[in-house]
Amino acid sequence: MNNVSVIKPILNPSNRLKRVCGYARVSTIDEHQDTSYNTQISELEELIKSNPYYEFVGVFKDKKSGTNTKNREEFRAMIDLALLGEIDIIYTKSITRFARNLIDTISIIRKLKSHNVEVIFLKENLNTSDPTIEFLLAVLAVHAEEESKSISSNVKWSVKRKAQKGGNLTTQLYGYKIDGEKWSIVEFEAKVVKMIFDMYIKGKTYKEIINKLFKLNIDFYW
Repeated sequence: MNNVSVIKPILNPSNRLKRVCGYARVSTIDEHQDTSYNTQISELEELIKSNPYYEFVGVFKDKKSGTNTKNREEFRAMIDLALLGEIDIIYTKSITRFARNLIDTISIIRKLKSHNVEVIFLKENLNTSDPTIEFLLAVLAVHAEEESKSISSNVKWSVKRKAQKGGNLTTQLYGYKIDGEKWSIVEFEAKVVKMIFDMYIKGKTYKEIINKLFKLNIDFYW
């Protein structure tokens, strides 16, 4: 009887399960945040484990993290693992849960993309594999960045004094040209604002609105 050699199949690396984790964060240790925190963790775990093409790596989680990544030990551990090739996809609730600083957000996403790691933001329905992601983040994360800024007592005092005197509190506002205390409407920008409002009241999502702006080559930098 002839010997039969069994040839083992060569597995295509692309057919392996994606290694997926979640990231949950709340910005304080206030007990009222515990419900949100625990809900984030359980929802992320359930979402990942329910996908047969995913290998669940875990949910990384931080509390009282502040406005940058310095105090976020689990966040940094997760990024390190991703850059070492141990994580393929990161799920997080929203941009504000992932990073509250625009520069950090863009920088981290670029670094992860260079290592073929995707980040999926559930609330905004965004995936960093989308070629327009940096434009989308630049628009959406502005709000997160502004929301997270800690205004010093000197700045608060200055703003309060200016308000008491009836002075102008901003020098830049999309849709207007501001020169000292004089405001004038910028017609093109005003049309963009009206278009965004119309799309919003018609039920369009953030992503649909931003994709429209991207296609029209409209940005919000001065």
